[in-house]
Amino acid sequence: MRSTLFALLLLSGPLVAAEANSAHIGTFLESQCATCHNADTKSGGFDLAILPMDLSDPRGIEKWARVYDRVKSGEMPPPKKPRPAKVNADKFLEGVAGGIAAGEQKRDALSGRASMRRLNRTEYENTLRDLLDLPGLNIKDLLPDDGRVHGYDKSSSALDVSPILMAKFAEAADVALDAAIAQYSVPPVPFKTRMYANENYDFGVVIPNGDGVMLKDFKYDDSRFPIPKDAYAGGKYKGLGELERSGVWKEKPGTAGLFRCLGESFAGRFSRFSPNFSGRYRVSTSV
Repeated sequence: MRSTLFALLLLSGPLVAAEANSAHIGTFLESQCATCHNADTKSGGFDLAILPMDLSDPRGIEKWARVYDRVKSGEMPPPKKPRPAKVNADKFLEGVAGGIAAGEQKRDALSGRASMRRLNRTEYENTLRDLLDLPGLNIKDLLPDDGRVHGYDKSSSALDVSPILMAKFAEAADVALDAAIAQYSVPPVPFKTRMYANENYDFGVVIPNGDGVMLKDFKYDDSRFPIPKDAYAGGKYKGLGELERSGVWKEKPGTAGLFRCLGESFAGRFSRFSPNFSGRYRVSTSV
């Protein structure tokens, strides 16, 4: 095991460090550490055989920092083990520190100081909306709340990853795909209809009151309006239904113009469409 470890240290490639010597680092670990920290003993749960020898590899930085701290503090090798010569220990520490620093500088030059992070749940929802062309997709509430650092939920240090989180991300993706995939192989036939204002209740109520006029060729149609207000509102006919049944309100399909001042509003409703299936519908109007 010892010879295998030493060969692994020497053949794993050059360390990224300005003044580090990979052979010296390998020799130091072999002589001072490999007896206890190998694949068989794994003293303290630490196995040097699986430690990335490239100090620029972000997967090994935390472990290399742990090695550095233990050697620098004198904690390793343990008190009962032979102590390394100070010059050898200093050279080892210099090589490790230089390699870690060089790796950090290389990463900063490529990607800046910010570390990689996952999408938070709002960004994940927006990404699925864009990818699947579902602007109304709502899956954010299916995901756990994101962590926060200094009030922000976009910091990499706050956005941890766990098996539960990944399962929830997959569940949300399934919901999004269900919404994006058509339920039937044959597309629905487009529904087209012409709806006249005076055939819908909201318009029919205001026109007899004098709040609107009937139009023909974009001009006032005096042949179809007005119905005297005193004959409808509070007068002879009580409500639009009674007025319609009387036969006085004989309006054919046509166009209506409404009068509204700045402080008023009008929300006309059309009632001739009811969706048969859940989902998003595209509605085009020509008015």
